[in-house]
Amino acid sequence: MSITLTGTKQLTRQIRALRTTPSERKKANRQMAKKGAAYSKKRIRSQRDLSGSPWASRKAKSRRKMLRGLSRTMVAFGDEKKGTIGYKNALTGQIARAHQEGINETLTAEKAQRINGTPNYDGPATTKQAKALRAEGYKIRRTGSKGYKKATIKWIKQNIKLGQAGLILRIMRDEKSKSSWAIPLPERSFLGVTPSEREQMMDFIFNNTLHNVKG
Repeated sequence: MSITLTGTKQLTRQIRALRTTPSERKKANRQMAKKGAAYSKKRIRSQRDLSGSPWASRKAKSRRKMLRGLSRTMVAFGDEKKGTIGYKNALTGQIARAHQEGINETLTAEKAQRINGTPNYDGPATTKQAKALRAEGYKIRRTGSKGYKKATIKWIKQNIKLGQAGLILRIMRDEKSKSSWAIPLPERSFLGVTPSEREQMMDFIFNNTLHNVKG
């Protein structure tokens, strides 16, 4: 995923009028890309899209800001013809595109492992798994008496392994093991520049280029 920033016709004519060298044009385009990246990162901090509207919130309630990792790994570079904002890592670029355009992302077990690492299946069940097991009605035998009782979250985390919890949940829900999952994502645009930002970039690049030529 990358966004290409090319100067408007007005800016292009202005820079050409200054008779800049290829290295100067490369520098100007790199500066333009860095400014565009700064605007994009600002949108991630404010959690707003290119139109200025707030992003669609997560389904699960959380106060944590979204897409912070995409801000940290964003890169900006330029050549003689254009400036570009994007990501060096292809997987990160795919994730950025999914959020930028609001497309369904297919998450495979292999991709999940690359993102989150290999789970410790022998480790304790997670709180999320314990709550899910309780919601499904998971029961254990009563101590010293007949019958069963609903397992507590604490008991599940202390007595059931992560891998076991996943298997039990699939059995209780009558689910087959999945090798991929479709994750619907709402559009949360952040890469690119708005018309007003483009005007600011024009002024910045032109004045900076003019200063360097005069110098």
